[in-house]
Amino acid sequence: IAVYDIGTSDRLSPDEADPMFVTGKLAGATVHSASWGNGVNTYQSRDKDYDKFQYENPDFLVVFAAGNDGAGNTKNSVSAVAKNNLNVCATRNKGQGQGELYAAYFSSMGPSSDGRIKPDICAPGHAISSADNGSARQCGTVGMSGTSMACPG
Repeated sequence: IAVYDIGTSDRLSPDEADPMFVTGKLAGATVHSASWGNGVNTYQSRDKDYDKFQYENPDFLVVFAAGNDGAGNTKNSVSAVAKNNLNVCATRNKGQGQGELYAAYFSSMGPSSDGRIKPDICAPGHAISSADNGSARQCGTVGMSGTSMACPG
């Protein structure tokens, strides 16, 4: 596993594919999981940069959380719409309401603004047991929801 820091507690500043993906690849990573986005549903220069890197490095996959802007079944709310990214929406968890076969109420939905099918895949992301800061150097757990819990799928 390779970790790449993109910000501070109050601001995220993701890099271009080089150095971000290159650093991970040099550390032996073949998958980059990104649980941040900008809420923009259009193909942008960063998407083009990420597509180019993945095209030139077919053994490397970028996985993006779709975003949490889908409340009220809001269409065209998915972000990080690069063509080569695997974009992940969140479903409910098994045993919750209609279960894992249905998108979570908050999960961003497609299509992309240019009509492509996004998200590409869905995974449980509602009421997920996640790591939490514990006391006395003990790791606790906490229930969390979001497409970041579903990513990388």
